[in-house]
Amino acid sequence: MRKLLPVLLAVAALGAGTALAQSSSGPMSRPTSTPQGAATGQSGTILSEGDVREKLLAEGYTDVGSLKREGNIYTTDAMKNGSKVSLAIDARSGKIDLR
Repeated sequence: MRKLLPVLLAVAALGAGTALAQSSSGPMSRPTSTPQGAATGQSGTILSEGDVREKLLAEGYTDVGSLKREGNIYTTDAMKNGSKVSLAIDARSGKIDLR
């Protein structure tokens, strides 16, 4: 029993360390986008520039310029159907509006 106790304690310590490492809440563990349907003004994460760029491309916009964010709104210029457009994108919902 005396030889088994140190081994059991070591295994338990390793298991606890692994569990703590997996449950960290640092900046690398947070989601990059907000769940759809989040209410305006509700705390939560903002869509990343990559998420917004993907959404614009999926909606048929091309030549998307640099994205600038002020609060919950991204702005940019892009092309659609051969015309240059200025856009405002809600950083929480992804809603695209012409500006």
